Amino acid sequence: MRALFFNGEKLCLVDLPRPDRPEGWVMIKVKLAGICNTDLEILRGYMDFRGVPGHEFVGEVVEGPKEILGKRVVGEINVSCGKCDMCRRGLKKHCRNIRILGMKDLNGTFGEYIVLPEENVHILPDNIPDEEAVFVEPLAAAFQVLEQVHIPPTSKVMILGDGKLGLLISKVFSYSGIPHVCVGKHEKKLEKARKWGARTLLLSDISENMFGEYDVVVDATGRENGLKLAVSFVRPQGMIVLKTTVKGSPPVNVSQIAVKEITLIGSRCGPFEPAIRALESGKIVVKDMIDSVFDLEDFQEAFERAKGSLLTPVLMSQDKALSFLISKNFSIIKNELTELFGFEPDRKVLIKKLEGDLLKPWVGSARCSEYECFVYIKLGKDSEKILRHELMHVYLTLWGRKNDVPVPLWVHEGLAGWFERIPGKIFFPAFLKPVDPISFSDYPSKESILKSFYFSCAHFFFFLDKRIPLKENFRELLEMVKHEKNWKKAIGDLLKEDFEAFHKRWFSHVKLVSFLISFGARCYNSSVEGCE
Repeated sequence: MRALFFNGEKLCLVDLPRPDRPEGWVMIKVKLAGICNTDLEILRGYMDFRGVPGHEFVGEVVEGPKEILGKRVVGEINVSCGKCDMCRRGLKKHCRNIRILGMKDLNGTFGEYIVLPEENVHILPDNIPDEEAVFVEPLAAAFQVLEQVHIPPTSKVMILGDGKLGLLISKVFSYSGIPHVCVGKHEKKLEKARKWGARTLLLSDISENMFGEYDVVVDATGRENGLKLAVSFVRPQGMIVLKTTVKGSPPVNVSQIAVKEITLIGSRCGPFEPAIRALESGKIVVKDMIDSVFDLEDFQEAFERAKGSLLTPVLMSQDKALSFLISKNFSIIKNELTELFGFEPDRKVLIKKLEGDLLKPWVGSARCSEYECFVYIKLGKDSEKILRHELMHVYLTLWGRKNDVPVPLWVHEGLAGWFERIPGKIFFPAFLKPVDPISFSDYPSKESILKSFYFSCAHFFFFLDKRIPLKENFRELLEMVKHEKNWKKAIGDLLKEDFEAFHKRWFSHVKLVSFLISFGARCYNSSVEGCE
């Protein structure tokens, strides 16, 4: 199996045999695996671990009891002996002989297969998608704070850290009705916290009059100086919950903890049940926190991204990475597409065709070769824009099949460009930029762009004359597409002149594009990027 192996110095992609499955254990094929700060610390020497890291995952049981074969599962990471004094007292995650998935004596989730005791496995409800299920383990760790500490709603509470764990704790506190302030270094990350009701504060805006003011401070910074900050903010006889695990020694004046009579509580893994229930009910939503999707082979870029990202990139196979991006974009625009076209094709058929279009060489007015397309997708360069654009093409193809209408390629380009400009913007294909309206140097086919532009102009005059809303006009254009067989004549009719004459006139007066954009913007008070 493919796996990422850490030898104490560097992380490498290697081939390893599948792990042996002891009696009472299950073998799981990993579908998604998240990178968290602990994984980054392991690469710095935390826990002195050697092996396959990773512990946040969702997978499918491929070996084990018949009743759970094929089930989607998540798993608790602590494997206890069941015999020592800690286990007998019910403190299994503090077992004297503990093994920890991806951290201590047990290979983790950055490989294709893992093994875990059956008692560690939790079967997932069907309505929790894989992309959210991978958050169960860190979300459980966030819930653990409330398992350990009773926080009255009148308490002054601060969460230090705007990384993944800090934001998940903030979500849990908001879900539980606990007012709090989230402190971090990144405005974009804090903006997310404000959406679910947290107050936020940039660390650079902290003033000394805030020191010693908070009843409870949660350190989720993932940094060595996090505890020092927490000691400054907590009031005398207040409480600090320490969620940070780092390689190194925090620079803390421990006498301050004694003098202020601070209660310091370490907090680690938590209960899976409330985390799963919160995701199942939709009361806690985490999908918006996913930063990026990478294939296992691209682990170096994934880890670099994780060091500064809002949240964990997710490692998966290349096909899965592509499917994720496609699904994400489909979810965003499917309501618009359904409204525009008046029908919604089967999701699986749509995605399958879109994957096929992106995984084969592009032709005609393609904007990049097969190789370049893979580069876009794997490196995330305009990948969402490309997929959004192509999804429109596929939707139009399926619409054409449904209505038994052959739709020319350049009509595809025109309608897709129209779609990308709604609502509130004058329609032009994406490649006709207002600041540089006519430029063929970066595109393979001048003819295809000309054809697309003809149709674009036809659309423009069509809705300009009719004075009708853009979306309604799109439906009328679809009706025209459905019934029109002579496209040159159709464009000529809409332009109220001969198609070939328009061709010659436009080709010799390229500034027409800028005129149309600025004129349209004035007529409809629409904002077109690059236009005054």
